[in-house]
Amino acid sequence: MVDVIRGTVVDVNTPNSPLGYVKVEYALDVGLEFNKRVPDTRTSSTGFTYTDGLGLFRLTLTEDEVQTLLGRRRHREVLFRVYDSSETLLGTQTAYISAATLRGTETVLLSVDPNYTLITSLRTFAVSGFVTDADGTPRSSTDVLLYKKTLRNMTQIGSAITGTDGRFLIRYTGAAGEHSDRASFSIFLAASALLATAGPFCNPPADLTVRLVTGDGAYRGRPSHDLDVATISPLLDTATLDELDVDDVKFLMCRTELDAATLATLARAHALALKYGTPAAVFTAFSHAGIPLGTNSITGLDAQQISDAINRAVADNIVPESLTASIPATTICTAMAARIIPISRVMITRSSWESRWPMAAAKESTTPSMRMTRARAAPTVR
Repeated sequence: MVDVIRGTVVDVNTPNSPLGYVKVEYALDVGLEFNKRVPDTRTSSTGFTYTDGLGLFRLTLTEDEVQTLLGRRRHREVLFRVYDSSETLLGTQTAYISAATLRGTETVLLSVDPNYTLITSLRTFAVSGFVTDADGTPRSSTDVLLYKKTLRNMTQIGSAITGTDGRFLIRYTGAAGEHSDRASFSIFLAASALLATAGPFCNPPADLTVRLVTGDGAYRGRPSHDLDVATISPLLDTATLDELDVDDVKFLMCRTELDAATLATLARAHALALKYGTPAAVFTAFSHAGIPLGTNSITGLDAQQISDAINRAVADNIVPESLTASIPATTICTAMAARIIPISRVMITRSSWESRWPMAAAKESTTPSMRMTRARAAPTVR
């Protein structure tokens, strides 16, 4: 099977208007991504193609490129940039790529503004990028200022306001007769309202991409639990994740290439979420920590075990960081304890979980920390 990233480029001003015959580049690293003049194969991979008359594009990847792109990940955030026929940058955008994208289940939609004005007597450069929180949440309507920096001073040379998706593009000029590939000075960017900065960049390339993160925090991107749910949700028809059966999982495996254990764990997490009135991501965190998702196991957890599991999953970017603040471990304990069903009325037991999802249960039982947790848990209700 040929692995292909398929997508469409449209005019951001009129979303139903495709942009034909424009150049689309993709890369893996903000800031290093389009330094194709000096490619760094350790961290960056680039490729390009052109849209057809309907604005459609296809980026065909080799086996090695797919391995670089995804490796052992289920999802990877990829950067796209669009240029017109004169090689002028029209816009930059990111999208999450997964095996479902390469299979054709998901496609990429890029929107850019084809309208711009250049000062023809001066060399024009561009800096584009994103203003987001650490988890990738875009910050819209944010002022981004661009400065020319000297040794001890800075002079503003451009500005932009981010769109609803946190994107911005600033064009700025160099001196007449300046070379086209790099500016002959340094630049610095700031979104002061969010305490977010980027730079300084010495002699930036003509089309630099940057990311400004609120509070100058470290960028993590969206957690894998949210990305898995986003991949599956469009395929559910009228079903919900908590009610998936074996045939549903087989279908979703085909369309998404997620493995059976991942899908079964998501289904179980959402079933438990309904039962205990607790977000499904909590139970995804338990599974990531090696805790079996059987009723006896999770109701036997104390506040410290719950807190440790959630903190570990947040640190590994499995679940949202907001989970630690919005759902204290003591609250989860209380919620679960309040919903414990008398033994005579237990409907979902460890044995029923194992019989319904044998592959997921087998995966749990091979995890050392899960075996330890199971040994400490109360006897399974049969």
